[in-house]
Amino acid sequence: MADDQMQSGPGAVDELVDADEPLADGQVGEVGQPGDAAVEDGGTRLPADPAIAELADHGRNDFISVVRDHPESSLCWALLAEGALLAGTEEADIAGYSYAVTGFHAGISALRAAGWQGRGGIAWEHLTNQGFLRCVWARSVAADRIGQADESTRCEQFLHRASESAWQQLHTTLVPADPSDPADTAEGPGDDE
Repeated sequence: MADDQMQSGPGAVDELVDADEPLADGQVGEVGQPGDAAVEDGGTRLPADPAIAELADHGRNDFISVVRDHPESSLCWALLAEGALLAGTEEADIAGYSYAVTGFHAGISALRAAGWQGRGGIAWEHLTNQGFLRCVWARSVAADRIGQADESTRCEQFLHRASESAWQQLHTTLVPADPSDPADTAEGPGDDE
């Protein structure tokens, strides 16, 4: 089995998809198995992401440099995907899909390095997990827009099973709101009312 593939195994509480129905890139997996090496009280916790601090320090002014310096950061790829998807053009949707898939793979690699074996929750409450979970959601949105409805559904199901709270936060919007900023309403495209 390739390092970047998840596959179903015995003892899983929930299956993401049937073994015959892998994600478009060949990945399948399950979530919800407490007892994986990386699962703590609140689920898997990814290690610190230095891009988070750099983005906080530099903001939009040096964003591309942060992405270039931290290609392993799912958060960077999630932000690129969300920005592209907000543009609402076919070209931007394809770019958003590519960014989301790249961030998804970076996140899977980081999860595996943390001991996750394709099972166990991925807690939205851990800031370091949010980039990966946002990539899963952006991949679902982008896949739907480019005509990959089955992949979109599988990604949404994966997100829902991996983190109910992430799914609750993301499934009604493209970009999550910052709860500390009352001006941030996280409206998606077409929410002009």
